[in-house]
Amino acid sequence: MPVKDEEETIIQSLEALRFQKDGNDAPLSSDLYEVLVLANNCRDHTYVCIKEYQRNYPQFPLLVEEITFTEEEANVGTARRFLMDAACARFASIHKNGIIASTDGDTQVDEHWVRETLREMKKGCDVVGGEIITHMEESATRQYHLHDIKYQNLIARLESLIDPKTWNPWPSHFQCFGASFAITCRMYEKAGRLPQVSCLEDVAFLKALELKDAKIRRSPDVRVTTSARKIGRVEKGLSQQLAWFESLGNNQEKQWVECADSIISRLKIRKSLFDLWEGRKLNYLQNLNDLQHHFKGAMLKEWLDESGYFGELWDKAQLELERKHWFQQWESVEIEKALEDMEFYIAKTERSVRFKSS
Repeated sequence: MPVKDEEETIIQSLEALRFQKDGNDAPLSSDLYEVLVLANNCRDHTYVCIKEYQRNYPQFPLLVEEITFTEEEANVGTARRFLMDAACARFASIHKNGIIASTDGDTQVDEHWVRETLREMKKGCDVVGGEIITHMEESATRQYHLHDIKYQNLIARLESLIDPKTWNPWPSHFQCFGASFAITCRMYEKAGRLPQVSCLEDVAFLKALELKDAKIRRSPDVRVTTSARKIGRVEKGLSQQLAWFESLGNNQEKQWVECADSIISRLKIRKSLFDLWEGRKLNYLQNLNDLQHHFKGAMLKEWLDESGYFGELWDKAQLELERKHWFQQWESVEIEKALEDMEFYIAKTERSVRFKSS
């Protein structure tokens, strides 16, 4: 947990971690996990609060350090990488392939957060993204935020119908961000550790994980509640998005997004490419024919030869589609229109699935 100037929320965050429960709602054994906190560049009493908490609850496996990064390094990306590297090193010293879980100092994890993360990991995934809940007062900002959450989750539902993955079954969601994600030490090292960026380090890390075909589970059973503040500690993130929604509401502006047809086209192309990747030794020619509307056969063959992971192949394909301006054939739409069209497609697809299975 990287923290900076969180004296108002840090005790609640630590309490949530201390009161973790097992499957019988009994206190979770402290032998299963420990909490690493890095108080960096604090101008308030955050570090003092944590040290006092540590003294009050000596049985709670809490380790805390205070550090002042240089101006260039003073960002959440540096702090989270520092912590995750330290956690990985601690596991290496005891010869165990542990799980590194991340959250934030303005966030309270669910009482079953550790247990549900472990349960998902035991199913064979490499990464677990938790659902991040933001409690907000009734306002125009809240409505914009809820529309955006619904939009992103409908994309996740489309993905589960068009390009499903066994390690991320429906129900799922779209989130895998710093407030709640977990990763095995093995995958953390395989992906090259957390990227060295000043902000949106979780987004950059997710990209690195996808390039290495990490099995990412976005679990609705792993949940946290986070702050709805609009003035954040980083240059970009949820707080800045909420501030933007507030601006849209104040100016009574519409929110414009990628339309349903564009999203569906992209997911279908990815599914066809994945089928080509999976069956490249068996059904290569058939799958190749299905994709030649989008890519030249020689180009696909070259990509297949060069790519060690499907994520690398898909990255090349996306760059080519962008170069050809493939998705610019569809214009952006108001978010209400996108929601309506996605819900229609999902309902039609679900009816078709039920009909085929009956």
